[in-house]
Amino acid sequence: MKIIYSELFKKFPELAFGISTKDGGVSAPPYFMNMGMMVGDEKEKVIENRKLFLKELKIELDKVTFQQQVHSANINYVSDQKFIPDSDALCSDKYGVFLAVMIADCAPVFLYDPNKKVFAGIHSGWMGAKENISGKTVKTLCEKFKCLPENVIAFIGPCISGKNYEVGEEFKKHFGEDNLSEENGKFHLDLKKIIHHQLLKAGLKEQNIEVSAYCTYESEDLFHSHRREKGHRGKDTGRMMGVIGLRAVNNEMAPDKTL
Repeated sequence: MKIIYSELFKKFPELAFGISTKDGGVSAPPYFMNMGMMVGDEKEKVIENRKLFLKELKIELDKVTFQQQVHSANINYVSDQKFIPDSDALCSDKYGVFLAVMIADCAPVFLYDPNKKVFAGIHSGWMGAKENISGKTVKTLCEKFKCLPENVIAFIGPCISGKNYEVGEEFKKHFGEDNLSEENGKFHLDLKKIIHHQLLKAGLKEQNIEVSAYCTYESEDLFHSHRREKGHRGKDTGRMMGVIGLRAVNNEMAPDKTL
């Protein structure tokens, strides 16, 4: 089973993290290792796919909080497992709590402060980027948990690349000409570049930001892509899932955390 990891996050044994791919799973094509419940796949198979993926990360499904992603700037705190509607960013400081982000071209962004033991999972498409949900989540961590932005580590995961993300000229009013490239009269938006800039503006250090080189649109063997599979072919498409959370290390827990 192919799983996407973060080199920066690997330095912290207490941090559980990974992003699924199409590799593995029990769903029939075009779903494969589908993690999404609302895309036409069979519920039982989605649950089995989730369990298979989470088993690789040593996470139990009933410890994972899911959100109904609506392309907003809504940020929610999670203290125990639940389902949260109308949300695109989750944060927590609790051991044994794991946060899920669904992916199919929009950018998944994950944050971790190893000093405060605080973490977050963000779903940022162009609407989330327009509202600066990544920067606002950093601000939330600083206000709620007293994090220092220079201590926060970020991973911008696989999403559609700028060269494959064609948008209309009207996007200039949302992001400015500097964030759009033009080729043969067509405009392209680079989500990773925009989010990277937003994280820097929020106070993160350059060396604390890791950006995945993968493009969900290009890597058809590894990733579902809403634009490639549904927008261009009329097919249903699955979802990948990224998960982040804290777990016990050597059976020891921080005294101020709960399992």
